[in-house]
Amino acid sequence: MSVRHLRLLPAAVALGFAALFAAAIPAAKADSPPPLNEGPAGPSALLPNGQVAWPPRVTAPQVSTSCPAAPYGSNSAAPGSGKTVALTFDDGPGASTASILSIIESYGVAATFFNIGENMAARPQLTRDEAAAGYLLGNHTWDHPDMTTKSAAAQGTEMDRATAEQQALAGTQPCAFRPPGGN
Repeated sequence: MSVRHLRLLPAAVALGFAALFAAAIPAAKADSPPPLNEGPAGPSALLPNGQVAWPPRVTAPQVSTSCPAAPYGSNSAAPGSGKTVALTFDDGPGASTASILSIIESYGVAATFFNIGENMAARPQLTRDEAAAGYLLGNHTWDHPDMTTKSAAAQGTEMDRATAEQQALAGTQPCAFRPPGGN
């Protein structure tokens, strides 16, 4: 393993991703397509009363106005020098989120959390913890539907509800979106 990969090794080992990184880093190419399916989200997080959270009432589209402008054109490399690994976590906040936060914070590893709205509602403090630690919080819809089966209006509602929940909990709106299943 090269010196540039050693910096991420402690966090990768601690998170149990050492085998994944060892296999993925040498084979990764800029022109490699993303995975076609991330798999199911798993069961919804439950509120203390044992119920799944109801979505917030959204009366107008939620538009993030504080996001940095996207640069013109396409990028073929990550910013900065050397090789870069993007560490992202989907479908949270979940049962393992507190442990993940503790580990990546202790090693100074950057990450993005693509949260599901109903899971944020069920675990509000974890959402606040992610934001307070300075991690990027991305929108992963309210309840992880197959977006390809939804109308444009229904897709917008899914995104708006998750954005409203993040705004209410963390005081920020997501600047990134990852569709469930990669679709």
